[in-house]
Amino acid sequence: MKKLISILPLKNLMAGLLIALCGCHVDVYNDPPCYNGANGRNGNAFIGLNYTKFMPTYIWGNNPAFPPTFHYGSSYYSNPGTYQLYYEGFFFNHDARTDYFWDVTYEIWVNYGTPGGPCYNGTNGADSYLTLWLDPYGPEVERYNKKGESVNLIKSTANEIVLEVKSGEGGMKITYHRLTESRKAELGAGMIAE
Repeated sequence: MKKLISILPLKNLMAGLLIALCGCHVDVYNDPPCYNGANGRNGNAFIGLNYTKFMPTYIWGNNPAFPPTFHYGSSYYSNPGTYQLYYEGFFFNHDARTDYFWDVTYEIWVNYGTPGGPCYNGTNGADSYLTLWLDPYGPEVERYNKKGESVNLIKSTANEIVLEVKSGEGGMKITYHRLTESRKAELGAGMIAE
């Protein structure tokens, strides 16, 4: 009987432990609860100005991306939207001075981020780096051909050139209008290139 009494507390302890373990349910096979993923951010747009052979003598623009004193070949953060630019200058064709005047309208758009969904975040849109080339004869289309960019010449006449530059889903549409006289007096102070 002494032997039976000493085993009984051990059996009770084992039975209690078994009941406690069976009463607790842990499901390790199901996925954790799903979340609603965040949307990807829109890509940024950067705009710059450059010229081919002859640097313009006057440039005016209404895109606040450009500081009053800018650097050719530098890129500046720009919001999407439609903007105006005007440039003029001259060059010597043989010994004759040739003046040029161009009015430019350009629309910038960005690569949008993708929406998030159940259990995944959206992807961010790629950044776009865009350049307006200021040439006496309008844009230099060849200069736009960079890796990952495509250029569509939509229209080309003696007085109007329309291009669409795409980088993914972002890019810009540019319309160059040749003018016969200066708008400098009408537009006022222009931008200064350093």
